[in-house]
Amino acid sequence: MTPAIQTERSLQTSKGALIIRITDEVTRGTGLSEGDVILAINRTLITTAKQVADVIESFGSRQM
Repeated sequence: MTPAIQTERSLQTSKGALIIRITDEVTRGTGLSEGDVILAINRTLITTAKQVADVIESFGSRQM
């Protein structure tokens, strides 16, 4: 997350990946919504949106 986004959204942390767009299906399945910040997935610290995709992809069909 960039300092500009952190300031614009009045976020308390510059760490993690900000969700700016998410489908209703994913929201129902995960409880995540637009504006949420993902800080970690299964104890893996998240620093970029690409890392979120990579971590989720690494799980494949395994349950998180």
